[in-house]
Amino acid sequence: MEDIRWLQASSFVSFCRQDNVRAMRITWDELDQAAERRTTNSRESLNTTTLLQTVHLNEEEYRDILLGEGDLAKTLSQLPPHLHDFVYDCYKPAHLRKISEADVSKFLTGKPELSDAEIRQKLPLWLQDKLPAFLPRHADTLPPRRAWDHKIELMPGKEPPYFKNRPLSPLELEVVPYLDDVLVYSADKSEHREHVRTIVQKLADAGLQIDINKCEFETVSNPLSRIDNYNKRYTDGP
Repeated sequence: MEDIRWLQASSFVSFCRQDNVRAMRITWDELDQAAERRTTNSRESLNTTTLLQTVHLNEEEYRDILLGEGDLAKTLSQLPPHLHDFVYDCYKPAHLRKISEADVSKFLTGKPELSDAEIRQKLPLWLQDKLPAFLPRHADTLPPRRAWDHKIELMPGKEPPYFKNRPLSPLELEVVPYLDDVLVYSADKSEHREHVRTIVQKLADAGLQIDINKCEFETVSNPLSRIDNYNKRYTDGP
């Protein structure tokens, strides 16, 4: 940085001190290469747009391609080579399928509720004593369901819902909650089980219900940085 004298300007230094701003050293050759890459990408985009404009197909022909119908050889002869891969994908079996009445019925019906015994079978042995947190029940903190108006008493303060906003605090170093998903991570299996038990109890104390159908226990292996370890049983060590 000592070769760039103008970095001592107070306004630029103030800019670099902002959050998410990082100063880095770069040569003029690197800047020229970056500009050349941007120019090349712009030319490629322009060429693609020009090639697409040369394709003249009516609506029915477009529909046949998307549904994988008609003569494949004839379709390929009407399109430039850079679109052939797209056509081949469209003509693969089961590429697009029309939604049937059975699909709609299955979506609207949903899964049948599990019995208490079935829920217990899905829980690991070390979590059996936390069964009440997984049993379906009506929320006990909401007003009764009735046809007339009712009043909800909130806790006093600037932000009344805050007491339900952070039920897992102060476990931020062991759990990552996002909307209705909770990821628990630990150094080893025994510590992981204790973390899960603590978090399950905190969720139950906050009046929240856990859906056993969306739970996966000890299914992430170590290390987490390897993408091929997805959905594998937890293992100790590297």
